Amino acid sequence: MGKPLIIAFGVALIGVGVVLWLLAGTIDLRTLAAANLGTAALAVAWCLSASGFSQAGRALTAVTAAALTLLAVAQLRAAAARP
Repeated sequence: MGKPLIIAFGVALIGVGVVLWLLAGTIDLRTLAAANLGTAALAVAWCLSASGFSQAGRALTAVTAAALTLLAVAQLRAAAARP
């Protein structure tokens, strides 16, 4: 059951990436930051609550959540710097 779930999430993330790419010029940076923070929180919650993660899987999820958090901080700073 684990591999199909990973594949489904991967395919969904590709779709989300395409939508964000197409809407990049119209989405407010604060909205993107909120979405990135929410995704990071969900990733951490998923990793903590689900069994069956390998050490590598847990590490990758943690690094991804940290990267999304840093990206959100950068987006919020950029949004604050705009007039």
